[in-house]
Amino acid sequence: MAKREHRERNPRWLEPLWDRKRRETAKRVAGAVRHLVAKGNPVTLQAIRDTVKALFKVSISTNTIQRNEMAHEIYQKHSTARRTARGGGSASLAQLQRSTPVPQRVAFRAKINRLRRESKDALIFRIIGLEEKVQGQARRENNLREEILRLNLGKDQPHK
Repeated sequence: MAKREHRERNPRWLEPLWDRKRRETAKRVAGAVRHLVAKGNPVTLQAIRDTVKALFKVSISTNTIQRNEMAHEIYQKHSTARRTARGGGSASLAQLQRSTPVPQRVAFRAKINRLRRESKDALIFRIIGLEEKVQGQARRENNLREEILRLNLGKDQPHK
């Protein structure tokens, strides 16, 4: 069976509906954040979800907030959990996220969240394995360069 094309899964005629829903979600998140800030409450994903439910009588998932670029940006600007829970490397990760092209940011954030759930030992194992693969690749590239040079130099010499 042939693989469906991307266009079939995401019909253009649904784009206006999806855009409207994204804007509505961002508007609800912004309203919830304003409410939380005005009350002096911490701005967390759970607090936003609870406030959206109370104010707008609509359930919203954490994934919806994280996948909606506008909503996630609003959350990040006002998040109190992010500042207290994650110190150290968050500035470099934030810079890395900003340098990621917008269409790939949601997937990039999801990858970061998956990696955060792994243990340090598992991450160390992965890093060491990747370093070994990079070193092996560098050795193979050097061997190929040497072989190319040997073959090219062999052409220039007259045959006896």
